[in-house]
Amino acid sequence: MGFDARRQPARAERRRSGQAGPDPTRRPGKFLAGHLRRQGRWYLVLAAMLLAVFGLYWLEWRTFTNFVAALDHDAAFMPDFVRHYYPMSSRILRVPQPVAGYVYPAFFAILMSPLGLLPLKGALAAWVVFQVGAAAALSALSARLLGFGPRGTVLLAGLFVTSFPVLHNFKWGQVSVPVTAGLVGAYLLAERRRPIAAGILLGLATATKLYPAMFALTWLSRSRLRALTAFAAATTLFYGVLPAVLLGPARWVAFEKATSFAIEPTGGIRFDVNSHYIAYVGARWFTIFTGQAAPAAFSTGLTIVGWLVAAGLVALLRPALRRDDLRVRGLPLVLLFVTVPFLIRTSWPHYFVCLPLCQAALLDRMLPVARRGGMWGWLWLLLPVGSMALASIFLFNVFPTWGMYNTCGLLFFANLLLVPACALVVLRRDGVDRSSGRAASIPSR
Repeated sequence: MGFDARRQPARAERRRSGQAGPDPTRRPGKFLAGHLRRQGRWYLVLAAMLLAVFGLYWLEWRTFTNFVAALDHDAAFMPDFVRHYYPMSSRILRVPQPVAGYVYPAFFAILMSPLGLLPLKGALAAWVVFQVGAAAALSALSARLLGFGPRGTVLLAGLFVTSFPVLHNFKWGQVSVPVTAGLVGAYLLAERRRPIAAGILLGLATATKLYPAMFALTWLSRSRLRALTAFAAATTLFYGVLPAVLLGPARWVAFEKATSFAIEPTGGIRFDVNSHYIAYVGARWFTIFTGQAAPAAFSTGLTIVGWLVAAGLVALLRPALRRDDLRVRGLPLVLLFVTVPFLIRTSWPHYFVCLPLCQAALLDRMLPVARRGGMWGWLWLLLPVGSMALASIFLFNVFPTWGMYNTCGLLFFANLLLVPACALVVLRRDGVDRSSGRAASIPSR
């Protein structure tokens, strides 16, 4: 079926066919042994793929220091953790005032406070382990969401490990990978009828980064009322009640005000080439072509265009949620991920760690369209495939410097290619069995 023909069968179907296997909650040892017997060769394939990719990285950079320095303007490793997260976590309960450069809610610093009890080297080592685990979880959860079998899971892992945004997140020690993994996990939990856990997980992500709140739009229906209620309660608890109790209401309010204005005290984001927001990318290209600064009206016009594109993607949520074949494969989640650079001014490269999931989801759904559409159908595949190329670390390495790559806004264009792909997948019924509303599939081999 699409990106991976060998889908994992539904649990109920496995039971009916007598293939359910041992219950992992009752016999974990036997379950793990059976799993390794069935999938062991795919773990070897995954290991071989990772070794090949890391070998290519070694040929490109030779040292870890060169790798870190090549990705952005700061040659330090995980500077956001070292300079902002760690100092803030070590003082939040004693001196609840933001350190320089800290622009997150107070809850995130409280959540990180156990790391603040460790020496810096120990805390950094723990954060590295957490980041690697979060990246692995994001890849695995994305494969589960898309229903991929072993082959598709390995291919998707390769897409993640060669994605420039994912490596950029690792270089800076940022939270975009864990937050995105939380969003995918919350969506999966809701689809598996665990609404309370889903709402709590989304609330946790929202209290950390704020913008994940918009993903609650996928739950605006009567059937998702419990998840929405749990999300509202969890967000209120994590973002407001807990920090207010631990810091004091007045200190918490002062902290949130300080961080909300710290992100852009002088309007400098629009001059930062790392921002892939539509208006800022457009302004840079205006300067490239004309040699002059873009007028305010030009940037304002692009901002309005961005709002319209985002509104169109949100409008596609309703038909996407009504189609079971799209809803269970995460297309509503993809639609909201694609809105980010049309709405959020920062839109740093690590904000795009969701791209491998979005690209794989759309490619998987478009393959049936391509098979039925002849040459023009196959040309549509250039949208997700082109997006993969633009966001790849291999294309990034073609550019002389990180600054030139980001100045061109290639991550914005990688995201932009997915907009018509989203419309095509949601609005066309190619590859869908009209009588059942389920996605057409090719026989498993």
